[in-house]
Amino acid sequence: MYEHTYNGHTGLISRYHELKGKDPQMKAWKMNLHTSGCVIHEVTEELDDGFIISEKEIPIRNLTLDQLFENLHKTSIDLWVDFLSEKLSK
Repeated sequence: MYEHTYNGHTGLISRYHELKGKDPQMKAWKMNLHTSGCVIHEVTEELDDGFIISEKEIPIRNLTLDQLFENLHKTSIDLWVDFLSEKLSK
């Protein structure tokens, strides 16, 4: 049912499982993490639990909340561009 369906998530759920679900940026900021990041994963019936296709970790310590959102947004866009470029070149 979910074959070839992907989701982008602005929380590094491969390392920090508590970032699964809603508002991972806020969770990372409130947890005062040194790093977070973004992933692209396959969609499954379980929330944010599918196989991780791509990920990128970035430093987030000492960022303002606005900077954190901006950096994770840019990281997410970069991941999607790389992922889709690879898919389209096949």
